Amino acid sequence: MRKVEFYGWDVGAKKISFTKLLRDKGNLTLKDAKNVNTRIMNGNENVVLEFEEESVAKLIVEESTNLGFKCRLID
Repeated sequence: MRKVEFYGWDVGAKKISFTKLLRDKGNLTLKDAKNVNTRIMNGNENVVLEFEEESVAKLIVEESTNLGFKCRLID
């Protein structure tokens, strides 16, 4: 298992594409993906998601960064 920590976002972040990424690659439900998105955009807390495969976690970090979200792999 590998964890990804989301800790912020850049102006112009692509919220809809990010939600779709979490649904398609991260296997989250629409409700859960929107909830994660809202929590990150509100900036009140860091959000940590856990993924079964390291390759999926790395893909999420790479694509999320390209969409304007600040995140990193954590242990």
